[in-house]
Order: sequence, then C-alpha cells, then structure tokens
Amino acid sequence: MENGVAFEAHAQNILGRYDKETGLLLGFIFRDLGGLRIHPETLAASTGIKFKFLPGHCVTTDTLEEVYPKFYHTFVHNHIQRLCRVLGLHYNGKGWAMLRNHMASVIPPGHALRALWLDEGSRLVESKCLLRMRMKNSYRDVGLFGSAIE
Repeated sequence: MENGVAFEAHAQNILGRYDKETGLLLGFIFRDLGGLRIHPETLAASTGIKFKFLPGHCVTTDTLEEVYPKFYHTFVHNHIQRLCRVLGLHYNGKGWAMLRNHMASVIPPGHALRALWLDEGSRLVESKCLLRMRMKNSYRDVGLFGSAIE
C-alpha cells in the first residue's frame, strides 16, 4: 500500500542483510523474481529512491493496482488460508472474519485496496489458479532433491 511492492517472503526467496556491528537491518535480497511485483512510481515516492528497471521488466507494473493480485496470492492464499485451515478456522469463517477485521484496521478508508478486498459489492479477487497452471503445464512440482517431477 505504501511502497508499491509485493513479494513472497519466505526463507527460499528473501534474505535479510544486517550490519555485523550493530545488528541493524540494512535491506533485503530477493531471489525469486516471479514472486515480486513493483510499481516503480509508488516505490520512488515512498523511499525517495528511483530504481532503474529495463523497459517491460517482469517485476514492474504500470499501476499500483497490478501489484495487488501478487500480494493476495503471496500473503492471503499462500500463508493466511493455510494458517486458517491448520487452526480449524476455515470452514466456520472465523479466520476470514479475523483477516477482514485486521485488513479493515490497516487499509485506510478510500484506498483502492479497501474497495477491492473489503467492499460488500466486491466478489472477485484476481489470483493465480493452481489447477489452471497445472493444466497449462506452467507449474512444476519440485521433488526432494530439487528435480522437477512431471
């Protein structure tokens, strides 16, 4: 919302960079470009840093709204929905009510993300579909030792 960046933050995709002397966080290294989306203008406005991207780079978006599906996929679909299921809060709707309450507390009124995710009339969130990806053969299962399983 503030920086125009969405990424899949887990141990395989992101590495924190720390100052050895102070222990302060210096920044991050992203490994998986498929799990990263950046709206350059929003990032520049929030950080004051203008990154240089190649024209049409796969991680950049033309609008801030194009970042939202990646955020939904990486945060809600990959992490929160699994947590809701493990805790038994999926089918009774309690986990989703907690998520909506939290989102409503952090997404400012009038923000486009609030209208997209929290508005009563919103019925569709663009996201990846694992079944569609498998049918198009654009998804690979990775075995124990990193080899693709077809």
